[in-house]
Amino acid sequence: MLNDVTTDLKDLLNTAEQIVEDRAKNKENIGKAKATTLQTIQENDFQNFVPSYECIDVNFKASELKSTYNSLGSVEIKSVPCSIAHKPFKHTQAQIPPEYEKMPTKFNLKNEFKVPYSNGKITSMVVTNDNRLLLCYSGDKSKAMSIWSETGYHIQDCKLAAPAWGIAIIPGTNEAVVTLPFINSIQFVNITSMVPDNLYVTTLNTDKLHRMSKDGKFLDILLKKKDGLDQPFGIAFNKNYTKLYIANGRKANIDAIRVDISKQESDFQNLIPSYECINVNFKASKIKSALNSLGSMEITSVPCSITYNPSKHAQAQIPAEYEKMPTKFKLNNHVKLPYPNVGTASIVVTNDNRLLLCYSEDKSKSLSVWSETGDHIQNCVLAGTAWGIAIIPGTNEVVVTLPSIKSIQFVNITSLVPGKAMKVPDKCYGVTVIKEMIVLGGIGKVYFLSMTGSLIKSFHIGSDYLNSLKANKMDMIFCCETGNDTLHCIDIKGTVIFSYKSPSFNGPIGMAFDGKENLYVATWKPNILHRLLKDGKLIDILLKKEDGLNEPYAVAFNKNYIKLYIANGLGTVNKDVLIFDCA
Repeated sequence: MLNDVTTDLKDLLNTAEQIVEDRAKNKENIGKAKATTLQTIQENDFQNFVPSYECIDVNFKASELKSTYNSLGSVEIKSVPCSIAHKPFKHTQAQIPPEYEKMPTKFNLKNEFKVPYSNGKITSMVVTNDNRLLLCYSGDKSKAMSIWSETGYHIQDCKLAAPAWGIAIIPGTNEAVVTLPFINSIQFVNITSMVPDNLYVTTLNTDKLHRMSKDGKFLDILLKKKDGLDQPFGIAFNKNYTKLYIANGRKANIDAIRVDISKQESDFQNLIPSYECINVNFKASKIKSALNSLGSMEITSVPCSITYNPSKHAQAQIPAEYEKMPTKFKLNNHVKLPYPNVGTASIVVTNDNRLLLCYSEDKSKSLSVWSETGDHIQNCVLAGTAWGIAIIPGTNEVVVTLPSIKSIQFVNITSLVPGKAMKVPDKCYGVTVIKEMIVLGGIGKVYFLSMTGSLIKSFHIGSDYLNSLKANKMDMIFCCETGNDTLHCIDIKGTVIFSYKSPSFNGPIGMAFDGKENLYVATWKPNILHRLLKDGKLIDILLKKEDGLNEPYAVAFNKNYIKLYIANGLGTVNKDVLIFDCA
């Protein structure tokens, strides 16, 4: 009979091994859950969640049997559904608010704007998630998709291979697909960089807008010619269905609001059914012989073996290769500027590596946008001549100084729509943003403003124009006092940390940081690019006149420090932007 006992104990051991295997599968599923849902479940919730898990070890301590038996019974393992209740995020976060799921009942003509092609018609129109309008023209002369703001302001055109007709946004992407019937083709367009359930139907000949149910049944006629319809071609709602856009043969109605909607939950919802809770039940048998004890079950709790690795270490941090100091600079290209008598006062690079240039002359009151390879994209007209520019961290806006009218102006760098100009205490040139404050460089003075333009404080720094300002991650503010050949470094309290001068440091004007926060300073008089440590000590002189520098005025790196941009030309005739490859 002892053999039977041994057999039963082996069965119990197999059962325990099965429990361990199931536990391992659960641990793997938990790991997958973490990997696929970190974007929709806040990390602190997950971090607090992990310690609550304990791994249960079940050990059997055998005793000496004083009698034999046939069987103790059997272990029955049942799988029951996971008790975690799925509460879709879309019901509390990402769904379209109830007021957006509606059928409009009132339509008032709000505005109209003229399209630029008198012989072309608008064949279709869609609205992007940020409420920009994408229009397709039907005329052969207009081989472009046209982008407009929600208020009817023309942003830019995207050149296509042929005249476009239909357009559709590809869900879940930043791309649109456009039909090109004249060449029997379609073309995809990135609508960010612009690099190449009721149904509403317009009728061209009768100038009417019909509303139909999704099964094709006619509901009503909403709008007619007397409501402003004139050969309607394209139709689209904005994202919350409070505005309707209709493109006529000769005009379009415009007005909208903006709503950002986001949703992600399918991965988590699909994951839950893979979880099972294991119930272990013991079915006793009738023991035919007496025994004192088989032994005892010992249950111990051990810490969960799942380790919490914050996603910021794997996803959001700057990759290690970006935190570097370039050692090699090779001239790859130079781009001629469109204005022969206009220099570039400053350059910044956006997160998608577009170049934003401020021209220094009165004739060019605009912010100019270029691709990273030197292709001109468009200009954004400003209230005055721009000088300095700084990106506001965590937003899609920049702030630009307009010294000729003693003002600053905000610009949306996605839609390139300028905001209202705000007056500042003096002529200000350099600008940077730090701790939600706008810092401006005036004449021997630094001004700290709130984001609404209110003066917070000011400090005297030097005595001449502070043409360029840059702030590093340690909140140190570097100021180029060009006329006195000096670089000042201050903190947010206005305390001067150091001032740098040297015989070759004549006319410091443009600055940029690399991944190690070393400072690159262009000096326009001797045509030299200096590299300094953040404590003001000279590392080396990188580039000179023989490398292409000709009165360098602005300098910037792209986001991974593999390209360096230097704008030449203060008084020279040939003004250009040099593009260096870095390694």
